[in-house]
Amino acid sequence: MIGRLLAALTALACSTSPASPYFDTGNSLYELCQSPRTYQVCLGTIIGHYDMLLANGYDCGPDNQRTKQQIMDIVVKYLKDNPAERSDVAALATYKAMTAAFACKQLPK
Repeated sequence: MIGRLLAALTALACSTSPASPYFDTGNSLYELCQSPRTYQVCLGTIIGHYDMLLANGYDCGPDNQRTKQQIMDIVVKYLKDNPAERSDVAALATYKAMTAAFACKQLPK
């Protein structure tokens, strides 16, 4: 019994990703966005990043002309096209993707 538990714990420890200083990296977000099972988590995470961008004083143009799906598609495409940047914090990928797609600018305070 203890041997089985030890084997299971060892397998689990070996199968986890390397430690990251962030909750979500671009790699983990990209992985979430590849599966229909985790589509809602992907969408919610990206929209949360986008909402924080706006809450921190950025203007990304008329939001009534874009959908959540469009925002998610832009971020996923950014992650796909920039694999070298996926080890960074996931919110940074959303920032870069939105800034490139919609010319987001920080409003003066």
